[in-house]
Amino acid sequence: VAAVVRNTIDTVVSCLAATSLGATWSSLALDMGLQTALARLQVLEPKVLLVHARTRQNGALIELCVRELVQALPSLSAVVRLDDQDGRSATDGLAGAPGGPLDTTLREVEVEGRSRLVDGADSWRRLPFDHPLFVLFSSGTTGAPKGIVHGHGGTLLEHLKEHRLHCDLKPGDRLCFQTSTGWMMWNWTVSALATGARVVLYDGSVSYPQRDSFLEVVEREGVTVLGISPAYLQYLVDAGITGTHDRLRGIRTVLSTGSVLRGHLHRWARDHFARAPVESISGGTDILGCFVMGSPWSDTYEGESSCAGLGLDLRAWNDHGPCDEGTGELVCVQPFPSRPVAFLDDPDGTRLRHAYYDQHPNAWTHGDLVDLTARSTVRVLGRCDGVLNIRGIRIGPSEIYDVIGRKVQEVTQALAVDADAPSDPGGKRLILFVVLRGGAILDRALTLRIKKELKEGASAAHVPAAIVAVDELPTTFSNKVSEAAMQDALNNRPVRNLMALRNPDAVEKAVDAWRRSTSDLARVPAMTIRG
Repeated sequence: VAAVVRNTIDTVVSCLAATSLGATWSSLALDMGLQTALARLQVLEPKVLLVHARTRQNGALIELCVRELVQALPSLSAVVRLDDQDGRSATDGLAGAPGGPLDTTLREVEVEGRSRLVDGADSWRRLPFDHPLFVLFSSGTTGAPKGIVHGHGGTLLEHLKEHRLHCDLKPGDRLCFQTSTGWMMWNWTVSALATGARVVLYDGSVSYPQRDSFLEVVEREGVTVLGISPAYLQYLVDAGITGTHDRLRGIRTVLSTGSVLRGHLHRWARDHFARAPVESISGGTDILGCFVMGSPWSDTYEGESSCAGLGLDLRAWNDHGPCDEGTGELVCVQPFPSRPVAFLDDPDGTRLRHAYYDQHPNAWTHGDLVDLTARSTVRVLGRCDGVLNIRGIRIGPSEIYDVIGRKVQEVTQALAVDADAPSDPGGKRLILFVVLRGGAILDRALTLRIKKELKEGASAAHVPAAIVAVDELPTTFSNKVSEAAMQDALNNRPVRNLMALRNPDAVEKAVDAWRRSTSDLARVPAMTIRG
């Protein structure tokens, strides 16, 4: 069962109904482009398609191209519209036509009592532990999105552990996570119903019609556990929304995920957002859960996750192999229940083994660069494939972003990549793309100040050869900035994950801005690297 839907109660009901029958569920958000959605849906070959034909974003009406979706999916037996009569015109002439898929609404299905889509059953089906439950697609940060199949047993065990033990969710709690149906945190949120807690669903812009619309709902509904992203925290900083402690006095835990929570944002959230611990959690679509989380009994530290997930034997793999402490690539050296069951279009498991097991023997390789501290906390430094090599020195982009976030208020977003430069020592040149706050200008003074702050706050190797101002950075549909896309484009390689980007035009515009800036490099003094 595929779903291109909003984050509503009807969507959750449909998901629970489908999976209770043994059907496999895969959902996408409505803001995904037609071709990007089809790239996922066609490989799924769904029997049933659930849709919201219309939605509003910042007040503007957005219509889903339902007719085109149905035409491109010959496997369909039925189309179920969740917005009832409002969406009927979207499928006229396709669904319901002779020989075409059945055209119905969720209300019509409910009224019948038993769906015409499946053979009715009077009891819940008992299914094997690894029976496919969800298909999720990777964000496409580093390449073409992968269709990842997750099983019933592993998913439920992992989520119950995370919800009940790490988050201390229980009956009486109200969980609200700022997410769309295309992000794994939506599936994670639905599973929280198993704890007896209530789930508050938010659908729409966080900043429309009021700039604090999301916070108004959180306050009104008495949310006790709140999930947000570093991007939302940065929005609050930029919008000047502070002093929310009293409004959010019912919150006892804040969860942050989606990207690395930098130290300066972690500190800001503690001081200005809510009087509650801010837990930085990290894992991914690959495991439909978290490798590192918070704990009700642990202290929190700026830019760190409080602990590894219970039952996960995490290590940092460096030049000496897996270590219990230090910096390296995140690996898990023991099996765990929520490993994927399979990849789509991978009958013998070759692609799955290559993705996670070929890099290091007898270990799951997650692809994140981490620092395991002496106090058993974890600092996630970013993706390993985003690590730069400048003059033989390995640089994590997060080290650059952290300095800029703390020291350069004119910059709201940054993206660091290395460009091929055969004439330079090491053959690489560090390029920094920045999005500026309204009214700021990347002039000579700001350029030199950014370089000075990076040299003093990190090292001379972190100082870019060029700084380029752009209107926006390329991001995936899960709002992750894609260093891989810029890396490919800047080095004249085909962009591997172009279809996974929410704003693919941003890549070409950024490269054009970089090319225009190269003629100015001679006028900007370089920082000398000594020692």
